[in-house]
Amino acid sequence: MVSLKRPIAQWRALAAFWLMAGVLTSAIAAAPEETPEASPRIAVVTHVENETPSLTRNELARMFRKTQTEWEDGEHCIPIDQAGGDIRAAFGRIVLEQSPDEWKRYWIQQTMTGNARPPIALDSSETVKKYVRKLKGAVAYIYETEVDDTVRVLAISDAPELLAPEEPEESKGRGENGPAAEEGPTPAQDGAEAPE
Repeated sequence: MVSLKRPIAQWRALAAFWLMAGVLTSAIAAAPEETPEASPRIAVVTHVENETPSLTRNELARMFRKTQTEWEDGEHCIPIDQAGGDIRAAFGRIVLEQSPDEWKRYWIQQTMTGNARPPIALDSSETVKKYVRKLKGAVAYIYETEVDDTVRVLAISDAPELLAPEEPEESKGRGENGPAAEEGPTPAQDGAEAPE
């Protein structure tokens, strides 16, 4: 049996210990967590000569599932996947609304039933860009920091978490109806002839 007749000093020391442990636990719990750096956004890219201005998230998902096999101009669509990593998981979550495991199961089922084969999966964004540069119907994804002039960024109209293409310099300051309002009418719009 435990004796309750401990000296008062021992009780005070034990109480002080538990008080300090509680204070330290509270301080650790209240400390701000270090947040990891946010990953760069994902850019959906295509060949520089592909004239399609934008897609919806659903159209892009259908291209990667190979249920939509052509671009609006009739060009054959060639989806190019990333082999793995954080970018693959993020793209699957944002566009396909599937985890990497669900994506694998989807393609196992499609392959077993003879419906289609999965998109080619490449190991690096540099390799992805090389394929996109050579294949006019290609559609792929890379991090925004890897975008260069060898590929064109596609707008995905209903996916604000994906990178949108930059507005070309010549169209900045213009509205839907042409030049900005402060420029005034051109001579041809005003009914006058243009000077020679």
